[in-house]
Amino acid sequence: MSRLVTLVAVVALVFLAAAVGAQSVQIYDPKTVVTVQGQVESLESAATQGRWGPGQTLRLKTATETVLVHLGPAEALAQYNFAPKPGDALTVTGSKLTTGQGTVIVAAEVKAGDRTITLRDSLGRPTWQGPGTRGKQRFYSPPGQGPAPGR
Repeated sequence: MSRLVTLVAVVALVFLAAAVGAQSVQIYDPKTVVTVQGQVESLESAATQGRWGPGQTLRLKTATETVLVHLGPAEALAQYNFAPKPGDALTVTGSKLTTGQGTVIVAAEVKAGDRTITLRDSLGRPTWQGPGTRGKQRFYSPPGQGPAPGR
């Protein structure tokens, strides 16, 4: 039950930060960026939904701990053709938060094998929202990573 409460709280904060932008709430802190390697233990969908649909998180077992990794909206991950599975080896770079329930990483970049997915820029702004969208639902993909044609 405490995992669910932590997950809901983190996802709600991330969606709140996305909604208000960098104006007053900033979840992604460039000063706390770390890189961790590990294996996916489980995938979880957030109970809350933003305009992009439910959020996607995963539990990553590293050499020293199990961390909750917030990836982003499931719809955005689908556009990247990114669907990690339990057992997959990943390298995650993102902003590390420590809560009473453990470690949470808001992912900026995820490497799976020879593939790298950029989910957020260096300031933590989601790449799936696109530069200069001002709340419009426009998908943006960094060079070399494309959403499905027609997006």
